[in-house]
Amino acid sequence: MNNEGHQPTIEELKAKAYQPMQDAMELHPFYRGKIETTLKWLRADFNDFAIWYTPGVSKPCLEIRDNPELVYDHTNKWNTVGRRFGRQPACSPGETSGPRRACQ
Repeated sequence: MNNEGHQPTIEELKAKAYQPMQDAMELHPFYRGKIETTLKWLRADFNDFAIWYTPGVSKPCLEIRDNPELVYDHTNKWNTVGRRFGRQPACSPGETSGPRRACQ
């Protein structure tokens, strides 16, 4: 069927607009959300977890404590984005230090 010259009706436009909502209601329960955490490394055996979790994680944490800029080398913080919604201020009035020091 050739749709050339066909002007969609209001009902057709509404159905098209609401289709993503219907799809989301099916897909969200199926996938149980939309974000997944997976391993970046090949785990050979159970002992490999010691490298990435306690006690292995303590050394990178200590390095970050001593040199906070290393957080970008040892973690995925370089690849994260923060987003704030609403009208609440990002920091308390008069707050000029700590993690929210951008309020200066």
